[in-house]
Amino acid sequence: MAKDRRALAGKILEVIPVTDKITMLRFDQGNVAIFVGENGTLMVDSQFKESSLVIQKEIERLGGTKVDYLINTHWHDDHVEGNEFFGKTATIIAHQDVRKHLSTYQELIGLKGEIQRFPPKEEFALPQITFETALSIYFNADEVRVIHFPYGADTSGDSIVWFVKSKAVVTGDVFYTETFPWVDFDRGGDAIGRANTLHDLIELIPADTKIVSGHGRLAGVKELRGFHHMIRETLLFVRKKMQEGKELKQIQAEGLPKEYKHWDDGVYVSESLWIEFLIKSWKLGKTQLK
Repeated sequence: MAKDRRALAGKILEVIPVTDKITMLRFDQGNVAIFVGENGTLMVDSQFKESSLVIQKEIERLGGTKVDYLINTHWHDDHVEGNEFFGKTATIIAHQDVRKHLSTYQELIGLKGEIQRFPPKEEFALPQITFETALSIYFNADEVRVIHFPYGADTSGDSIVWFVKSKAVVTGDVFYTETFPWVDFDRGGDAIGRANTLHDLIELIPADTKIVSGHGRLAGVKELRGFHHMIRETLLFVRKKMQEGKELKQIQAEGLPKEYKHWDDGVYVSESLWIEFLIKSWKLGKTQLK
């Protein structure tokens, strides 16, 4: 059964050094990356609003003061609610679709079937700088490259943040380390698009890159490849079942091959729901699988 998403809001589960300047704050829902250096502080994602003060204290412990730049990897609440706290001082950066989603009323159906309602954010909590494909910020002696892949993965507005010299990447919800991922179909998400985004990301970054996932632990390219393999292979498995004439209920009853069952942690996206996401992605037919 799905748990309360906000049950541990405001509690940091782990503080994990990624490099000498980059720190990962692991939360139960939605991770945060903090980049503190000679030019100031850049942060990737801002978590639930309940986390703002504990994040600020961690920034100060790391030697920072205010957040100068805040990058939103996508629009979901566990990654952007803190905009209302940090946006008072930070310049917020995101893909153009993130601003579109945050500036208009949105509804999302949760795991329990509940309707989550999101009113438009105030101007200061919206991205002030948006982009279509990519941009770079030269900050703290590094190039922070923010990249949007054109497929639609978790949403239509996903970005990955690549600290080029530091060999670190923050993926947002394009990558989970331990569970089947959510797909926001109503705002451009697609399991095939996620597989293609992961394919391109793996081709792009060095093999020794450290990866801050959207949900889960600090990882590397090996884990990223494993997640991509799971998504691609379960897509192909379900397509084969569909080609045999099987419908959703029958495929769910038969289940996925046993090597993928551990991705159902009993709390988040279930195996059954993931199969539903896979079938819906094939029926949408927005893009070809790489």
